[in-house]
Formats: sequence, C-alpha cells, structure tokens
Amino acid sequence: QNEADALATARADAVRRAAGDWQAEVAVQAEDALRPAWQTARLEMYTARGCAHCDRMRRLLAALGAHWTEHDVDAVKDDAPDDVLRRTRHARIETVPQLYVLRDPPLNGRPAEWLVGGADDLELELKIPETTAFSFKGRISDPVFD
Repeated sequence: QNEADALATARADAVRRAAGDWQAEVAVQAEDALRPAWQTARLEMYTARGCAHCDRMRRLLAALGAHWTEHDVDAVKDDAPDDVLRRTRHARIETVPQLYVLRDPPLNGRPAEWLVGGADDLELELKIPETTAFSFKGRISDPVFD
C-alpha cells in the first residue's frame, strides 16, 4: 500500500505542476536550500599515538556527542584512498591532531572539505573553553552528533 500511496501522491503532484501549481516543488527546493550544511557532515580526525592534544580533541568531541573517524598518521597504508593520504601527509607535515569536516556531496556550493585544524582551533571554532564543553552535550542536532 505504501507504493500505491507514493504513486498516487506523485501523480497528484504532477497534475498540480501541469496546472501551474508549483508551490510544493518550490517548498521542497527551498527546504533543500535552507537545510544547514552540517546535516550531511562527517568528521575525520588525524592523530598519533601518545599525543596529548589528540586526547584533548577526543574529550572535546566526545563531550559534544560527536561521531568521528580516526586515522593514525603512522598506520595509514599507501593503498588508502587519495584524500586520506593527502590529509595524512598534511598532518605529518603540520601537527596532530587535524580535524576535517567532510560533506559528500557538497551542499549548496559549500566546500566538500573543511579543515578545522587542531584542538585549539576546534575550541576557537566552538568559542568555548574545553572546561565548559561538557555543558553543550546534546545541544547539537546533527547526524554527526547524537
């Protein structure tokens, strides 16, 4: 019955559009355009063993309820995807941790990849000191976050 309902709705929408009523289509496009960029975001963190700043970033992300993929820059293999290799090289040259926000596909002309930086940079982006990050848990509604 769900398929029949969906087909009936699609037909009704097509008839409305043919008659010049594009309100539903405009509403859908407006909703897509206004959807916040973070709805399709993923986090990738590049780290090294024994890194105190990496531990600090983990604590901050965990306090925010974030989900992230972590890559140890010393353990990334040469056959890893090109983007992972590029980000790993960057983290080896600069410093760890390095946090990236990734969107696939990019939303509304925004970049597909955004480098947040290290733990200090993340704290600056959030505009909160690490000690108060725990009070923000649960306030972010995003698939990256709980």
